[in-house]
Amino acid sequence: FRRVVRRAWPFFSYNITQVGYSKIAIVFFGLVALPEKVGWFAAAFAISDVIPQWSYASCGALLPLWTRLFESNRIDELVELRQKVLDLIIFLAVPLGVALAIFAPEICHILGSRFANSVVVLRIVAYRSLLAVLDGFLGHGFLIAINKIKERQVAQAWSAVLLGVLTLSFGYVWGPVGVAVALLISDSTLIYQYLRIASRSDLKVECPAFLSSVAAGLGMALVTIKLSSVLNVATLVAVALITYSVLLIALTPQRLVGAGRTLRESFSG
Repeated sequence: FRRVVRRAWPFFSYNITQVGYSKIAIVFFGLVALPEKVGWFAAAFAISDVIPQWSYASCGALLPLWTRLFESNRIDELVELRQKVLDLIIFLAVPLGVALAIFAPEICHILGSRFANSVVVLRIVAYRSLLAVLDGFLGHGFLIAINKIKERQVAQAWSAVLLGVLTLSFGYVWGPVGVAVALLISDSTLIYQYLRIASRSDLKVECPAFLSSVAAGLGMALVTIKLSSVLNVATLVAVALITYSVLLIALTPQRLVGAGRTLRESFSG
């Protein structure tokens, strides 16, 4: 029994770290803020966390395949698959995050007038949700597949400490907005550590689609803000998505076609 516990402990403690990291901001903010301010942040955080969940689900589905490729030493196929899925996830996540930030007032209005103070927080954590998507892809998926569980746990532990310190300090001074910024900083640090782990394993992560997608997302945001005073919300959403698609086609047509092929293959089996 002791032998089983000793072997299982790295996986058990890893899950504790993973679950705990996402809750630290709310728990620590509650130590330095009034309950209603914690509620404003928690509401925005819960909304922004919807987007990353599909990333965790998709990467969880890919995990057995990634692991099989790694254990079979089929590294070229592993890297190729990682690149295809990463392009697809970036292309899908960026417009969702930008739209969440743009339409934050409308979303908070649906929740009720008492959540009006969550608008600015939601706009910040909306961009943090893009990092959370990468966390699901790189951390929950790829690093586990290549047996870097301990390294990911250490990275999460360092980011958790950073998040706790920043939450206490930023939250005390700037309230929910400060906690949102703290979460953005800690998640950025976490992704940076993931990239270093992959690089040290000779499996460096490259994402040429990221800049094109961010540029298209920026254009989408500018067009949407410009037309927000003359169009209703439903039309504005359609215009935003069309703008993003057109810009993406212009900036990186080949990768967009490849992402479409990956999406089709994912559904067709």
